[in-house]
Order: sequence, then structure tokens, then C-alpha cells
Amino acid sequence: MARRYSSDVNSAVSQSNRPESTSQPDETAYDNRGIQQTVTIFWSARSQLWLIALLLVLAMGTWFLASAVTPALIREWQISEMQALWLTAAVQAGFVVGAVTSAVLNLSDRISPQIVAGWASLGAT
Repeated sequence: MARRYSSDVNSAVSQSNRPESTSQPDETAYDNRGIQQTVTIFWSARSQLWLIALLLVLAMGTWFLASAVTPALIREWQISEMQALWLTAAVQAGFVVGAVTSAVLNLSDRISPQIVAGWASLGAT
């Protein structure tokens, strides 16, 4: 979860009213009326970035998969190099069409991004 606290919100309550910080995954914030709000933080910002980077590398692996297996497909399916080229281009075009369609239909704002990513992963396999 992203931490979004404006400086004027936290300054509205005096420092003496705030509890001392603990090492627990909960963080206390105060809204503009001085009411205490507890926000649970599961991941630090750095660990979220590493997780996103790992997932992007894994997701992009399917993009390059057709290029990696082309020599094996030529041997196993006895296809020509031109047919292998068309197969590779079709995979690339499929990714582009999927990305453009998702952007035009604004799917990540209409549907939960986790569901969109899940179905996209299933479609890529």
C-alpha cells in the first residue's frame, strides 16, 4: 500500500497525542479532524519494487518464448523458416493487439488489475 499523508494532516495533531512507534506492520496516521487511523502495511516500498520487477521479467518471458523455441519447432514440426517467422510474428502481434485492446477498453480501471493480469497470463500460456 502506498503511504499518502499530507504534512498538514499530520501536523494538525500535536506530537504529544501520538503513540510511540512500534515495529509492527501497522502505521498510525491522523486525518484532518485529528481522528486516529490505522493503516496496515504489508510490503515495504523497496520489496514492492523488487516484486514488480520480478513479475515483469516473468511476464516478458512469454513475449520472447516464440523466438527461443523456433529452432525446436522447425525440427519437430518440420516447418520452413518462413513459417517459423510467421509463427513468431503472430505471437508478437498477439501481445500488441492484447495490450492495445486492454488500453482502449480501459480494462484495468473497469476490472480489478489482478483479474486482468491473471486472465492475461492465462491467455499468454
